[in-house]
Amino acid sequence: MSFASQSTQQRFHYSDTVVYEQLLEAIPAVGMTIKQKDDALKRVSVSAGMSLFSWGENVSIVVNADGAEACIVGIDSALKLGANVTGAHRHQKNFDKIIYALSDKLKEWARMHPQPAGPEKTDEEYLEEARKKAGLI
Repeated sequence: MSFASQSTQQRFHYSDTVVYEQLLEAIPAVGMTIKQKDDALKRVSVSAGMSLFSWGENVSIVVNADGAEACIVGIDSALKLGANVTGAHRHQKNFDKIIYALSDKLKEWARMHPQPAGPEKTDEEYLEEARKKAGLI
């Protein structure tokens, strides 16, 4: 494993469009700067500033659909100065900051955009569904 760069990913149960929109709001909220973005690819290049132990990090984030109502957010973090071993712990901090801030933004979005409940099924419809799954029909 390299100290200079690390990757992670997180699955969210929201559409890729919603997640990408909320990601663009979450990044400045965690003190990072958007350097470049591509709305068609749903990809963002981000700069994390210097700290006591690091010259900063370059972070790439991409949002990929995983079905109609879910997506996977991939995050790569690389030290701006690769030889800086003391800054290696910064990757996980970057991942945590982004993922938790994005999760908070998505929860807020969900409160403001409640999804309508589906039509109620009758007991007979539930029973028929169970029979089909069990192979009895």
